[in-house]
Amino acid sequence: MGALMTIKWTDRLAIDNGIIDQDHRVIIDVTNQFLAMKNTAGKVELAGVLSDLEHYARSHFWRESELQRRSVSATRTGRPRNMSVW
Repeated sequence: MGALMTIKWTDRLAIDNGIIDQDHRVIIDVTNQFLAMKNTAGKVELAGVLSDLEHYARSHFWRESELQRRSVSATRTGRPRNMSVW
């Protein structure tokens, strides 16, 4: 069995140093959790981690789309918008 594969966050992956990067860090952490247990955990445990990953990814993509929508709207109207989606 080879070395455990993991994904490591680095500053090169940073996009906004804000909520999107926080989301990406959580997605990486949950992915690494899955990778760490994939050969030893049962199907129910793995399904739970994958469910968490799916839930978080859906939330992340909604947030990302909402930020993009607000950015385009602010650009069109010339008025700054509150960019927080929390």
